[in-house]
Amino acid sequence: RLNKVTMNHKEYLVMVGLKIKIARLEKGLTKTDVCRISGLEFKAVASVEIGRKDSHILTFKRIADALGVDMKDFM
Repeated sequence: RLNKVTMNHKEYLVMVGLKIKIARLEKGLTKTDVCRISGLEFKAVASVEIGRKDSHILTFKRIADALGVDMKDFM
């Protein structure tokens, strides 16, 4: 029997934010670069990266588009 490990809401947001940050760094982009490309405010991008903000799905889509990756890579 397998033990089911579940992640709470906050842990999930932190994991998604970390994946976004890693993708950004792999592309050699700063948060400011992502803001310029996506049209999002710095505070929005920063909050998503640290898992502080439960953002609208379109915010994640705009970040993914700015990074040139598929949004499913963050989930």
